Amino acid sequence: MLKDILEVFKIERERYLSKDSEHTKISFITDSYGLGKGDYLLIDYASGEMIEYLSVTDKTPRDSVYELFAKIDYLSILIDMNKPVDAKKVIHSNNLYSFFIKKESLGTKLTPKIVEDYYTNLSNLALKYKNDKKKTELFLEVEEKYGKTDTVEIEKIQNWITQNLLTEEILKKIPDYKLDKGYLKIFFNLPLEKYEKESFKYLIPNLYNSCEYNLKKDETIYGVPNNNFNLNSKKPFLKTLTRKNNVPYLVEIDEVLEQKYLFDYLMTFLNERRNNIYIDDEGIKGYDKFPEDIYSGYFLRVNKGKEPEIVDCDITLKRDFDFKIKNEDIFNLKSQFEEKDLYKIYTKWEEYFYAINYVFYENCLAGNLFKNLKDMSLPQNVRITEKLIADSQKMWENLFFKRNDRIFKTTFEKIGFKIIKNTLLKEGDFKASEQFNLYIATLKAIDNKKERRGMEIKDIVDELSLKILRDDSPEIESDDEFFIAVGQLLKFFISKNKAYDKPHSLINGILNLKNVVVLKDKLLKLFKKYNYDINVGNKRFNNLYRMIISYNCNSNKVDEQLLVAGYLYENVIYKKEENE
Repeated sequence: MLKDILEVFKIERERYLSKDSEHTKISFITDSYGLGKGDYLLIDYASGEMIEYLSVTDKTPRDSVYELFAKIDYLSILIDMNKPVDAKKVIHSNNLYSFFIKKESLGTKLTPKIVEDYYTNLSNLALKYKNDKKKTELFLEVEEKYGKTDTVEIEKIQNWITQNLLTEEILKKIPDYKLDKGYLKIFFNLPLEKYEKESFKYLIPNLYNSCEYNLKKDETIYGVPNNNFNLNSKKPFLKTLTRKNNVPYLVEIDEVLEQKYLFDYLMTFLNERRNNIYIDDEGIKGYDKFPEDIYSGYFLRVNKGKEPEIVDCDITLKRDFDFKIKNEDIFNLKSQFEEKDLYKIYTKWEEYFYAINYVFYENCLAGNLFKNLKDMSLPQNVRITEKLIADSQKMWENLFFKRNDRIFKTTFEKIGFKIIKNTLLKEGDFKASEQFNLYIATLKAIDNKKERRGMEIKDIVDELSLKILRDDSPEIESDDEFFIAVGQLLKFFISKNKAYDKPHSLINGILNLKNVVVLKDKLLKLFKKYNYDINVGNKRFNNLYRMIISYNCNSNKVDEQLLVAGYLYENVIYKKEENE
């Protein structure tokens, strides 16, 4: 898959290069490359004077000076902090034309010895790699191609750093200099080609995860890529122990370099918080959420760490959905939360995602959709749990981000109802009713056989409210009516509880029952518990309870959905009492 993505990346870059003769492989990335917070200085190589200064914050405009610093900064960064030029990891740049340091390290960690060792290493990286023959081999090849590092330039730049930075003289020339956690980055105004050559001398020997696994065949070196791999003595499980060469796969240097460019390009999306990457014949696009239209290609969910971390990668196929979800207020809740505009026909994916996120997950799904269970963070006042989010992640990820509804169709009914029960048992009857409305609407879209179930619930409750007022002996006429009636009866029993707070968890033992016989037995026990507070002449209760006890279900399996629906509905016993 990565090979296919690399091919699209190369095509995208070729399109870019063809538009302007001044475009390069580097500017393809740096055109969108973001500078980190800090102070950026450009020093005239000949005079040693500061000729450009840029203080970078979140609001710094992207002008020509910014673009200049973006190019030379990109060519000066370390692959990661485990592969520094400075063994003490105080200096964070990779070549003699740049000098990166955390401001807080000035006057404390930065010493003349560290500066001296940094430039000594740059003068001959082969000595730095002397204990790694394979890395030395790579360095010598690139040095032969680009030439040895100019020792005169090294000496001159090192002297400038010693005289101006170690003494902190240069800090006096920085407008409104502030000591903070940002960087101080110093560059010298030499041609970009020089930066590129010195960058390659650092880059090529460090591109592979570890040169320990490099192999040479027909004068070509192959090794394990660095991006998204961690193969070392502490993680032997990444090795393929059934092969003579037990590393996952080996790649030659040109392809590893292209892979690095790809991951650097992905990082430009992450800097703009566009973590959802779509790759198709039209190119590579990044989104902070998801697009309304998804075409055949690849989806990458990429998180920002030390490097772009691909946490999910999958194929997407263009699918024509008849996407239409009609959310109806079957519990008459609309007047209480009208401003949310939940009860409408959803035809856009983003609108439906907003409703799902708000109604089922209390606005906690969007920020946790791609997180591991242990990394999730929820506010204290919500009823949704990390486990319920984790159980439904794949379902929503596949539906919204890949337009694959297979898992959604097979698991939504179960997981959606789990969430409703969780909400109800945590004393959220209004929220549970809101959830049940959208639950029924979604089930209708999944299964046409359930098209009228929401309205049937309303019709059954209306019919029950009439039956309990009759003087004859009305009867329950279907299993659906039976379970809705049971829900109504449970709500009435709980209302008789003398506790100051009447938690919905009182029905917890009922909701988990699977057998109708046992259910009726539980209802009898509740009747015995609360009958002291039920008037013997309460016709409405008497009719409801008698109809439930006398009805024989066609199936012995409890329908939890209808039972909860009946429980959530306004209680027909009290409703009629109020209207008399």
